[in-house]
Amino acid sequence: YTLRGVVPEVDLVVSATGQEVQPGKSEPFRVAPDGIKKNVDFSLENGGSIEITVRRTGGGGPGRYMARATHAEGGEPKIQMIGPGGSAKITGLKPGKWNVVLDPLMGPMEGEEDPQNLEQDVEVVVGKAAKASFDSP
Repeated sequence: YTLRGVVPEVDLVVSATGQEVQPGKSEPFRVAPDGIKKNVDFSLENGGSIEITVRRTGGGGPGRYMARATHAEGGEPKIQMIGPGGSAKITGLKPGKWNVVLDPLMGPMEGEEDPQNLEQDVEVVVGKAAKASFDSP
């Protein structure tokens, strides 16, 4: 692969993602003008996942939510939309405790209360799907 327009004296990092693996990246490296860098190594480790389901307790569809999953150690949250079917799956997660928050995408209908954020902690294990089930009013 040829990468054009790389400025010399700048650290480069190769990042990669996949559906069932945790994101990975190489060590920083530099390339001289018109140079070639070989053997840029990185590994992608297997990940776990979170299966999210939303059920409406008052009948009807579960509504639309944006799911945010954040690892207990911090970092960028993983985001997935939950549509009218009421389910979604977030994959490629590192193991450990994750906090899942569902933010409603629509405001209240006339005469209804403001929708609330729903929140739950789950434990993710490599190669398995943690379950996060929510009841929506």
